[in-house]
Amino acid sequence: MEANYKRKVSEHIALLELEPNSKNLFIEGPEDANIFDLYLDSIDSYDVQIYPIDVIDFTELNEDLISNREKVLFLSKKIHEKFDDKLDFVTCIIDKDFESLKDKPDSNPYLFYTDFANLEMYLYNNTSINKILKIGLKNFPISSSQIIKILTPILVENYCLRYARESINNSYKLIQAEKIFKYSTGKIIYNSDELLNKFLNKNNCINLKTKFENEISFVKAKYKELDESRLFIHGKDFLEFFFLLIKKIKNTYSFTLKTFTRAVFLSLENEILKSNNLFLNLELKYGNVSA
Repeated sequence: MEANYKRKVSEHIALLELEPNSKNLFIEGPEDANIFDLYLDSIDSYDVQIYPIDVIDFTELNEDLISNREKVLFLSKKIHEKFDDKLDFVTCIIDKDFESLKDKPDSNPYLFYTDFANLEMYLYNNTSINKILKIGLKNFPISSSQIIKILTPILVENYCLRYARESINNSYKLIQAEKIFKYSTGKIIYNSDELLNKFLNKNNCINLKTKFENEISFVKAKYKELDESRLFIHGKDFLEFFFLLIKKIKNTYSFTLKTFTRAVFLSLENEILKSNNLFLNLELKYGNVSA
């Protein structure tokens, strides 16, 4: 088989028929694979095959699957349709994304969600951010708890706007983070109305302002109800705004966004992952079993 050959979905289904006890983890992206691989190593589970979804060929299907998340979700449904709940060691993992806002999130025995909106939110805690500050930045003048306090309002605001865009017209372009980033006297300065108006003007859709305001209000009410900021922060926004804050205050080692992102993920600790349901469930499923 050629090194760059991609198995079709039907071929993966056929393999699961032949080897129903094989251990398989289907995930959204290749970078995610490193996190799950290291975690599985930490629980002494070395025989789980991890498949980033972009190594699977979906072209045989008459489905409009644009994102990797949609592909993993679709695959979980196909597996459920074929095998019901008979496969013990197959898991499809996707970011929770906007699922916290749904009355009935998608569900089947093979589908697992991240505990928060995305994988990056496992880094959005005092322990991980403090590790970044102490090792990656050296003598940074702001504490991890202060950084979370500074970043959370604008990150939640951007999440609300992302959801409204998703609900109304996903083709609209967001405003680049650096164009709305203003930091002064220990906080990011922004005006939510101004932010929305800039977005509407950029996309020539000012006539939809009331619709956007209604969707944003819906998310903010849910945010207040659930009282967990990590359900309402987009991972890309977190990394970009965190990096802009570093650049503004003290970029000790001249990080770029790309190198800073890699440094941030180095702060991820298995002990923190193990305290969350997704990883507890993975340990229950793969930690002490034999195929």
